[in-house]
Amino acid sequence: MKLHPSSAAAKLGFDAVRERLAAHLHSRLGQDRLDAMQPAPNLDALRDELQRVAELQAALRFDDPVPLDPMPDVREVLRRAAPEDAYVAPDDLLAVRLAADTARRLKQY
Repeated sequence: MKLHPSSAAAKLGFDAVRERLAAHLHSRLGQDRLDAMQPAPNLDALRDELQRVAELQAALRFDDPVPLDPMPDVREVLRRAAPEDAYVAPDDLLAVRLAADTARRLKQY
């Protein structure tokens, strides 16, 4: 999505929002998502995002905490493991396991 004028994101204070969110990141994957984040392209998209925020806020109010453990970025490991007969180092396999465990706990939650 391209904003018009190009200075609209700065005028909206979007850079300040990014800076505040960056302080809470735990992974390269999160940083990549933050870097790609743009202001909502329309009102419906904004409403959808606000609904997600409201759902997370409601989940955070429960006594049972949301399992938001840092998740290792395993994208490169999975790319290297894709070819037949590929070798994946034990440390990389551990990172994949940690990511899968976190995803499983989030799904169960």
